[in-house]
Amino acid sequence: MKSSLSLSLLLAIAASVSVSASTASTNAERLKRGLPPRAPRRLYAPTRVSAAKRQSPSGTPSADTCTTGQLLCCGELTPADSADAVDALASIDVTLTSAEDVGLSCEVLTTDGTCGGTAACCGGILSGLVSIGCITVAL
Repeated sequence: MKSSLSLSLLLAIAASVSVSASTASTNAERLKRGLPPRAPRRLYAPTRVSAAKRQSPSGTPSADTCTTGQLLCCGELTPADSADAVDALASIDVTLTSAEDVGLSCEVLTTDGTCGGTAACCGGILSGLVSIGCITVAL
């Protein structure tokens, strides 16, 4: 009786080991034994393209976002390579190689926030005539 119980227990263990080995085998082991590979598992949940967040244009910066320079009221904002900007820069013996905007006839913005020209956030003022690194801002 003891021997038959031991034998049945041994057979049960051997069967469970062989079953678990066949289910937990890798594709390499399966191919080695002549079996087809398993289907790949999906480990991620892809998002739909339509559910992705769309970007929106940033628009014109506001006066609150002028943290890199000075808030000015300029008579004219023009690219640095325009004729007016080149003439104004040449009069103070400065040459700019970048494509940034230049403010001409700029004054510090008044405390009441009114501007008769174009409100701009400028990085620096040269000789009081020309402001460089200007970005138009909304008041």
